[in-house]
Amino acid sequence: MPEHVEVTSSLRRRFERVFQSAAFARSERLSALLEYLLQAAESPESLTVDERNIGIQLFQRPLDWDPGIDPCVRVAMSRLRNKLEVYYQGAGGKDHEKIIVAKGSYLPRIVSNSAASFLPIGTEPLKSSSMTEIRSGPGWLGPLLLSGSIVFAAVIVWLWLGRSNPATFVITPFSTELGVQFSPAIAPDRGSIAYAWDGNRGDFHIYWRAIDGGAATQLTHDQANDFYPAFSPDGTRLAFLRNDGWVGKLIVIPVHGGPEHVVATITTAPGQWTEDCGPLLGNVGPVWSRDGQELIAFDQGRFGIYAISLTSGNRRQLTSDTDTTRDFYPMPSPDGQSLAYVHYVSHGVGDLFVVRMTPGAEPRQITRDRATIRGVSWAPDGKSVVFASNRTGPYELWRVNVRSARIQPVPADSSEAANPVVAPGGTWIAFNNFHVSNSVKIADLPDQDRLLQMQTVAPSLGRNQEAALSFDGKTLLFISDRSGSWQIWRSGPDGSEPIQLTHLRGSYVGSVHWSPDNRHIVFDARPQGHSAIYLLDVETGESKALSIGDMEERAPSWSPDGKQIYFSSDREGDTSLYGMEVASGNVTLIARGGFRAEATEDKRWLYFSTLYAVLWRVPLDGGEPELLPQTLQPYSSRNWTVSGDNLLVLRKRADNRAFELWQADEHLYGRRIGQIDDDPGGEVIGINATPNGRSLLIDTRDGVSSDIVLRKADRE
Repeated sequence: MPEHVEVTSSLRRRFERVFQSAAFARSERLSALLEYLLQAAESPESLTVDERNIGIQLFQRPLDWDPGIDPCVRVAMSRLRNKLEVYYQGAGGKDHEKIIVAKGSYLPRIVSNSAASFLPIGTEPLKSSSMTEIRSGPGWLGPLLLSGSIVFAAVIVWLWLGRSNPATFVITPFSTELGVQFSPAIAPDRGSIAYAWDGNRGDFHIYWRAIDGGAATQLTHDQANDFYPAFSPDGTRLAFLRNDGWVGKLIVIPVHGGPEHVVATITTAPGQWTEDCGPLLGNVGPVWSRDGQELIAFDQGRFGIYAISLTSGNRRQLTSDTDTTRDFYPMPSPDGQSLAYVHYVSHGVGDLFVVRMTPGAEPRQITRDRATIRGVSWAPDGKSVVFASNRTGPYELWRVNVRSARIQPVPADSSEAANPVVAPGGTWIAFNNFHVSNSVKIADLPDQDRLLQMQTVAPSLGRNQEAALSFDGKTLLFISDRSGSWQIWRSGPDGSEPIQLTHLRGSYVGSVHWSPDNRHIVFDARPQGHSAIYLLDVETGESKALSIGDMEERAPSWSPDGKQIYFSSDREGDTSLYGMEVASGNVTLIARGGFRAEATEDKRWLYFSTLYAVLWRVPLDGGEPELLPQTLQPYSSRNWTVSGDNLLVLRKRADNRAFELWQADEHLYGRRIGQIDDDPGGEVIGINATPNGRSLLIDTRDGVSSDIVLRKADRE
């Protein structure tokens, strides 16, 4: 056991390096918990440290809080122990002291530290029931003498590593340009990396740069955005996706210049099911087959991942999906016999699967986290997969053995990891540090065409979105991950004094809508994996599921009289719009293909959009759906709302540099009433009118930062 070190004063300052690390700097909740525990260790007479006191004093649970129903403290403690372990295996590997919080205990111990060892990716640690610890240096052989076979295996690993002193990893930057760089692809000779970069202008193209430095070379120049480069097995060609709305082209070019070859056209919405929707996350392909004869990609229009011949264009289906499931990050194994991919069943709810690349093969589920996965890459030996996931909170790198499903952390000093790529040989990894900041803003609805003046409400370091103001104008609800997971928060109408309202498990919460009497809200959440509709009493905080199961039911809203809830569901196959009577629970079909709906105050019209952001309306007293004209079609499925009896639609201006706000009456007479600058306003990802019709709540994506870094052993 490590030598015990007595706890002394000023522990917060003493371990400032821990709090400033990537794992803790972006998690206010875990940092506050660690500081609370250190204070308790330093002054045990001032704080009573147990599950109940932590929940009430630190996590603001009510006095009648039941830890058996809401295990928030146990979950947070598990995450804290994991974060500390990852930190000391990575950035803190050379710290002189380390913090340990043993399972079953809430009081931390301060012990002397020894650096964690480094194994190349794809190398499984030695395991033995008679061995509890492997130490560096000559002393590590002693315990292994209990088993001659273990000694032999350990010596082989020691000789293969080529050193007796363990090494830690180092993180070095690769991309240093201004703007957003993501989706690295490593050349087979490990000498260069191709990646997508927006040139700090918002337009993405494919670039290539040598590992040892030098200027980046731009390889594509089309007006559409180019994503997801992938080297051919011989390193002479690059495949990539050219994305233009819902249409994607799979294109191949020579690495050192030459004509483009369009292999296939697919229907795609990259990243639609990832936690942060958008093409920067949720790689649909292409990737190369190991023989270089096919490209592999997910085609949303054909509901599955396909291998497409470069010469004939013929397709063979590898996975099968439905209207509400998606497959991302296809990656063939090193031997070309299997395909790893991420299967999403709902927004932010995905797991890693592996399927043999033969007709009729059944996929095998590897992880069971129901989390967002931001990229996968095979280890060179084909026995394990490295992936980026928020399975324990922050986005970190993990390695899973595809046979045993055993998962281990891959320390990388990052809480926002994405798109990992293991280099040939397995001794280093390229990946992204990817961060998105969202905020809620409010603006007065203009009476004439002018720029909207927006003010931020309820700011925080986390992401905030989907705000809704109560009908009496006294309470604002919004979705935020400021506590470490997506939850509903309540505040004053200006965002003051925010309080966490829900403490739900699951990956994502969304679509908050007030009842007309201000007593209840409806929303969708995913504690069981698939999305379900929930009804919550705002005063008591009690919630109940209105539907649950294998159905995907989302985007609820209230009828003007509060007697009915509109929602989307795939209960009959394809996604469609339904209505549920609150009193009886009876459900009726309203419109095939409908996804998100809002009713006018006069109870005449129900406007609804499809999954593909096409806006319709249907008379509430019965009748056929009516497609709205092109001038009233929104930029995305959340960029429209009903205000009183009018429709508000947000559209992209012709030059794509600003958003235009249009208003239409019941006769669909539309006029532009305002504009929002793309800069500095940020990209608008959703709007919601206040009940009094005077203001507009606006969700903006204020910034995206992404750079490429390399994780290497500090001695190779």
